[in-house]
Amino acid sequence: MTGWTYEDVFIKFNNGKSSYLPERSNLERDHSMYEKAFWKSGGRDKSIYTGAFMDRLTNLNSKVGSEILMVYILNKYKNVQGKGHYVVCPLFGQSKQPTSSVRKNEESPKNASYCQKQTEFTIFRNMKVSGRRRIHSTAFICRKESSKFSIDEVEFEGSAIKDQFDLLYKDLKLNKKVNNLTTILSNKKFLMGCYFNIKSKPSNMTSSLDKKILDSINLKWFKEVCNSFKNGSFRFELSRKTHISNSNEKLRPLTMSSPRDKIVQKGMRILLNIIFEKDFRKSSHGFQTNKSCHTALNQIRMEFGKVNWFIEGDIDQQYPSINHKVLIELLRTKIQDEPFIDLIYKYLRVEYGEKTIKDIKPMKIGLTQGSLISPVLFNIYMHAFDLWMEDRLIPKYTLVKTKKINSEYSKMIREHGRAVDKTIRTNIEKDPKYRRVYYVRYVDDFIIGVSGSKKKICETIRDEIKSFLSERLLLNLNLDKSKIIHSTKKKALFLGYQICCSPIKKMRVEHNFKGVLIRYITRTILLAPIPKVIKRLKEKGFLNKKNMSTKNGRYINVNLWKIIDNYRTIERGVLNYYAIANNYSRLAAKVHFSLKYSCVLTISSKMKLRTMKKAFKKYGKDLTIVRDKKSICYSKISYMRSKNLIFIKKLSFDNVFDSQPYL
Repeated sequence: MTGWTYEDVFIKFNNGKSSYLPERSNLERDHSMYEKAFWKSGGRDKSIYTGAFMDRLTNLNSKVGSEILMVYILNKYKNVQGKGHYVVCPLFGQSKQPTSSVRKNEESPKNASYCQKQTEFTIFRNMKVSGRRRIHSTAFICRKESSKFSIDEVEFEGSAIKDQFDLLYKDLKLNKKVNNLTTILSNKKFLMGCYFNIKSKPSNMTSSLDKKILDSINLKWFKEVCNSFKNGSFRFELSRKTHISNSNEKLRPLTMSSPRDKIVQKGMRILLNIIFEKDFRKSSHGFQTNKSCHTALNQIRMEFGKVNWFIEGDIDQQYPSINHKVLIELLRTKIQDEPFIDLIYKYLRVEYGEKTIKDIKPMKIGLTQGSLISPVLFNIYMHAFDLWMEDRLIPKYTLVKTKKINSEYSKMIREHGRAVDKTIRTNIEKDPKYRRVYYVRYVDDFIIGVSGSKKKICETIRDEIKSFLSERLLLNLNLDKSKIIHSTKKKALFLGYQICCSPIKKMRVEHNFKGVLIRYITRTILLAPIPKVIKRLKEKGFLNKKNMSTKNGRYINVNLWKIIDNYRTIERGVLNYYAIANNYSRLAAKVHFSLKYSCVLTISSKMKLRTMKKAFKKYGKDLTIVRDKKSICYSKISYMRSKNLIFIKKLSFDNVFDSQPYL
């Protein structure tokens, strides 16, 4: 600003034209006049007054000195040509010192020449002014954008992290191998953002063998972990391994990592998702942004309508069979940061124990189920299988665009000009030249739809899949469980749904609104396995051996409000998961009836009312409980399937029951 005169400043802001120039003594009086007129109009007439801003700009250039210049701007109305007229005047005689320009992110501010180049008397509308003292940072004057941003529902703050992420995105856009992952992971504020994201989740409060929890964490821990990343001395803590029951009555291993290690795992998961998720194919639906079990089932509904066969894919011991060397090779195709690769390898080799520290065992092969990073690594591992399926196998078995035309149907069209008899099909079902293959995968479960013959195509495809998995990924496909099922005669089981296709003989032949005879084509049917749902309710104590509602002893010592809330939560979880099922009405009626009467019997037992009749008489037919002028009830639901479906992410058949409290 040094060297500018009062007239030069005015001419610069007035588009190089001379105009009315107020006197310095009348400047503040004019400001008060315009301000009163503006607020007198109710703040609506902006042509009278659009803002008067005062601020002090500090010149930090050592060559110029510490001279301070105060600039006053009065933004008046625009003229007919749309050009704004500005009156600018420097004020002198400041009495207060400028505030510190050190930023919150502990970084040095930009030099003075950069500030002068960016501002040049320009003052922003959003500045907060207290008298003649500016109360904002120098970064705002320099037109710096906000340093806050979010990735994968995690909020971060700091220009250093943002610059590193920009560099990461730039390398990915140019198809280069990324090389700054350790730099991002070594940033203290990056780890703190991961900590704030996971600290309140109940699953992250369980302690491991080291007995350390997240509550006692402090700033010193973050500094030590960041330094350990830089010098390569970081080590994951011991994990605790346990076994839980699965829906198929088998025990499934579950490894619980140290809560503090989950902070690091969350950061690694964010970075891996950024690098690999954009390359995942549309057939992959597990643990990805905007994808879930319902997106996989919806793809099946849209694409599997005319298939003849289903191939259920079953891999023996999927997570425990992951080969570490193959996984590291796949990671190196995108990552050049060797310290980060070493960190992944340390995670793969983490030691675990089941009860005490004495029975510690090293992890030589496989991935630990239950950690934050395992699903991402498994998707990266199976991405090679997705590529092979979509780029090699499916094009190989996709022949002829349309099926062979039926001669009788063609003759009917030539004679009558339209299809008079809809019982004559357009296509011949057994056309050896017509082939189609469809493929959908959710984490370790996949299903293949085939339009063609069983022996020539389905069995050949299954054998080729077995060879690829064993040779390329060192996984074993279980041929006994990888069944080939006819689409109309039997039902395939995938993600807790029974999948089949409606047979042609059962498709309706009707007249449309114009009186033309039509026939509905085959379509995919998704069914909820009601016997399986009833079995799980029985296992959780809501039904007795005769599949009748009974009291649940786990809820006896819980207050009435919590009892009704838990029952409603379980019912809502089951019905939300099966919201797209074709037999939703029958399922909703059965689940609602079973859980509501189990709730009544539980309340009767808790309050010693002996019978359901007395419980309904006391609390009403909707079991209304009033507490602190608030009420909760177990009212009747609609058995009709909703048109506005809300799908819950990361929801599966097993955790609908297992994730509920007191179960």
